[in-house]
Amino acid sequence: MDVRSVTQATIASGSKTFKNDTVFYIKMTDDEIVELNPFTNQYPFLTCATGETSDLSTVYVLLSRNPSLLEKYIKQTTDEFAEDARSRKMKRDSDNENNENNGRG
Repeated sequence: MDVRSVTQATIASGSKTFKNDTVFYIKMTDDEIVELNPFTNQYPFLTCATGETSDLSTVYVLLSRNPSLLEKYIKQTTDEFAEDARSRKMKRDSDNENNENNGRG
């Protein structure tokens, strides 16, 4: 079972932003900055960007600590979308083949 760290849970709760708790974000370690949330599969900057209470300053601070995370996230999501598209195409091709073999094609 995957368990979120205290830092991940705090970020996900939306209770801390850079504006209301600067020290929390400044004290985050490099490892915490790059750690994926096991429930959402998101980096902290993305959890903050999608949260209702986050501010742009929080996202900026987290990304400025490790800008390559944005590129990693783009690659990750691009790979996931490509895999989903391949799976859908294989299923569609299989369904078409089955229909043709059953005389419905």
